Amino acid sequence: MVITTLILGVFSGKSVIASADDSTPPTLVEVNLFFQTPDGKSVPIEFVGTYTDISQIDKLSMNDVLKLCFPSNFVAGKSVYDEIGVIFKYADDPTKRDQGIAELSQLFDSTTTDGAGSAEFQKDLADTFDGVTSMITTNHLQNMTVDLVKTKQEAQNKAILTKLPGNNYWVQDFYLYLKPKPATSTVVDQTSFTADQQTTVTVGQSVDATTFHAKATNSSGDSIPVTVDTSKANLKKPGTYSVTLKAANGETKTVTLVVQTAPSPVVPKQTVVYGLKKLYLYQKPTFTKGQRVATYPKTKRTNRPMFKVIGYARSKSGLLRYQVKDAAGKTGYITAKSAFVAPVYYQKSVKRIKVLNKQGINRYQDLKLSKAEKHVRVGQTLKVVGLKHYHLTTRFELSNGQFVSANKKLVIAVK
Repeated sequence: MVITTLILGVFSGKSVIASADDSTPPTLVEVNLFFQTPDGKSVPIEFVGTYTDISQIDKLSMNDVLKLCFPSNFVAGKSVYDEIGVIFKYADDPTKRDQGIAELSQLFDSTTTDGAGSAEFQKDLADTFDGVTSMITTNHLQNMTVDLVKTKQEAQNKAILTKLPGNNYWVQDFYLYLKPKPATSTVVDQTSFTADQQTTVTVGQSVDATTFHAKATNSSGDSIPVTVDTSKANLKKPGTYSVTLKAANGETKTVTLVVQTAPSPVVPKQTVVYGLKKLYLYQKPTFTKGQRVATYPKTKRTNRPMFKVIGYARSKSGLLRYQVKDAAGKTGYITAKSAFVAPVYYQKSVKRIKVLNKQGINRYQDLKLSKAEKHVRVGQTLKVVGLKHYHLTTRFELSNGQFVSANKKLVIAVK
């Protein structure tokens, strides 16, 4: 197989080659080229020859001889090694033939007389690519590439002439040493972008990436910011709106935002509530540890802390807060979650109650609880026939027509 002039075009190193004059006919110098595999297999590439003045041959390295055999015009910084490397790179993927030829073309100087842009040059280039690729695949060398260290060492060896019949000479065979291609690590793209497709907020509630549980990562798996474009949504008016989420890498998602009317507060103003679990009193409705005003530990029912609800507010994320005043007169905000606070007074009737207060309670003739009728000791039970409201408190009506407080710290419903 004959390989076109691109194989082994220009080797590194510079030597001055003497030219034959009119009185001395040029001499043909021949060399055989091989690929040498790590297991010692030699694969013939081609036989080449060049006419030169052999009187200077003792000054030549194999590098110089091959430069004479294959004159090519690489761009600065590129050499035949880059050329061979490109062919090996694409030899095992026929679908990328055009890409490989295009990459080869970029190695050559297009400003020369037979520039890399000419149609003839491009044809030679394609022929070279196809010819060498065929040789590589035929000999199962697709997983190899040139071992530059060994090959360059070989190129610096002195050319040794052997006389052939006629005016011809042969120099030693030249080997391009091969080595396995370096293992390529599989790079896993860890880019991700997840978010809820729809979420609901209340009027006036602020919206950000956490509202949609939006999270994004880059190709390395690192978290990246997500911003929310609510320009097409009216957060002060109930409705259904399209919102755009955008990750820092430019990826976007369109999601749905439902804005609804804020629910009514759980309890009316001036209602007294008490703590069911450990509570904190905060300066502002968006709770932070540094803004705690007071702490109320979880305690038994009869000693639970009480608060008068004097207003309402919402955190930045829309959570309802009670603005309260405690028994000591401190004001601030507590959670409105029913798992933590509840009205002190029963809101529904029960059938029987038991007295919890150690000092007992009184039975009264009126809802105002101003006319005491009889004292009831701790632990005694009473039959209830109804529940009556008195302002923001409640009373249990007894079977005898009298009333007792429906304060949960004083009595408890029993079967």
